[in-house]
Formats: sequence, structure tokens, C-alpha cells
Amino acid sequence: MKEIRLYGVMMKAHRLFHINKHLSDWDLSPVEGKGLYVRQNENYGHIEIKIYKSLEYDTKMIWNLNSAQLPDEWGAKEAVEHALRFFISYLEGIRGEDIPLIFEVIGGSYHPVDSKARNYTTATIYAIVDCFAKNVIEFRSHRLIKKNIY
Repeated sequence: MKEIRLYGVMMKAHRLFHINKHLSDWDLSPVEGKGLYVRQNENYGHIEIKIYKSLEYDTKMIWNLNSAQLPDEWGAKEAVEHALRFFISYLEGIRGEDIPLIFEVIGGSYHPVDSKARNYTTATIYAIVDCFAKNVIEFRSHRLIKKNIY
């Protein structure tokens, strides 16, 4: 017999618990949220998103940032996409149906030393929570790297 240790696929996924009721009642009208993950030593990620019902049967991410706003070198885009894919599965599990959505990434910032892909995954989870419950995770705007916000 061999034991295999299993890890969760999404950091901070437990934060979604706080919005379960909102998700089950959501009429799919547009919502916006901001997520900022800042800790000491190589931990900075900031993402802003808008979520709404797709008029087609496809779920899509629209990346409205260029590489000057959020460089690709840290894997932020893939990290955000990973968190959004997780959220789609989470939402569909709660609601018991397929739900085609549009996710627009409408803002973000980075730190030239402290930004890493995993920080954008966490910031995206925080942004999703903020879409539905503004008071669950404090958005500390004074900690933003202001020169990179567009």
C-alpha cells in the first residue's frame, strides 16, 4: 500500500465559503471586485475583475491589461486563469448547473521584486470574494504599488 499526500489545488479557496449564499442567489448581473495580496518577502499581487453572464455558451477571460501594466514574466495571466477556472467549478458545484461567464481583468499592479504567480492566484480569489461581499477581506489601498495601476 502506498500513501499519497494530497494538497488543495487553490490557495485561500476556503475564503469562498463566505460568499456561498451570495453565489447561490446571484442573478448573474455584473459584479466587480478587487483583490490585493501583500505580505513581506516576495509577496505582492493585485487584480481587479468584473464578472457577468456570457451571452454565448462559452466562459471566457478577457485580459484588458498590457505587459506594461502587468508583465507576463511572472505568470500572472496563467495564475489568474487558474483561479478563475477553479471558481467556475466551485460556482457550478454550488448551483448544480453549467454557467457561462465572462471574466474581465480590468486592473492590476505588480512589484518588480515581490510579485510571483502564486500571489496573483490568491489576489484573484480575494477579488472574487470582493465581488460579492465587500467586507470579508479588507482591501488595503494604501499598500498598492501606485505607479503601475491603470
